[in-house]
Amino acid sequence: MSRSDFFAIRPTSTAAKCSSWNCRTYQTLEGREPIMASKNHLSLPKRGCKFRGMNGRAEFDGDDKKSAADYGISGFMLTRDETNEFFGRDVYARLFDTKKRPPEPAMPEVPTYHITHKFRDSSVSLFFDGESEAVKLACNLAKIEITPQTGGMCELKVQLQSHPSRQEVGILYDNLGRDISASIRFGKLVEKIEAQPELPMDAGESGGARDGNEVPGPLDDEQLGMH
Repeated sequence: MSRSDFFAIRPTSTAAKCSSWNCRTYQTLEGREPIMASKNHLSLPKRGCKFRGMNGRAEFDGDDKKSAADYGISGFMLTRDETNEFFGRDVYARLFDTKKRPPEPAMPEVPTYHITHKFRDSSVSLFFDGESEAVKLACNLAKIEITPQTGGMCELKVQLQSHPSRQEVGILYDNLGRDISASIRFGKLVEKIEAQPELPMDAGESGGARDGNEVPGPLDDEQLGMH
């Protein structure tokens, strides 16, 4: 297995221009697996976020075709303790300059980290319009992004790869692009993400599956109001 197979995190930009301290920090983070790989499943309690990006696609098991849909969550903020639990105890101090008040991202030249692993057998509960009952999706969690924010919290973005019922599809469609609340339970870590037909997490907030694996072209971030 190549060294890259062990990477859990990759930045959106190169670390070549980092200061020497930040380069060492980047290299440490680059090779670190999420702490959930060896401990109990992490559960993040209910909080506000944005519900976005519906991608319709098809999955095949031999000749059997099964409809699937991907949805996105953004703006799900992680506390210091949750960030440390996800990555490891010492990571928060590397992501933030805690000497500043409020804390600032320690590496603005590497603004976002992408988790290259997938978490199977996960679940997400989605609460709409302040309702106490949620739509609970059994799903895989993929395309995870962590972005340190001024103030000391990290924004979590994640794609929910699911097989919602027809009734759930209607409810989810009606709430695309809205501010909601959600709770997240991470399942089993998958070290290597299998190749499968899926669209980017930034795909449009409306659209349905065609006969094949594609959906109508995605909206850009400006259209989605995500810029």
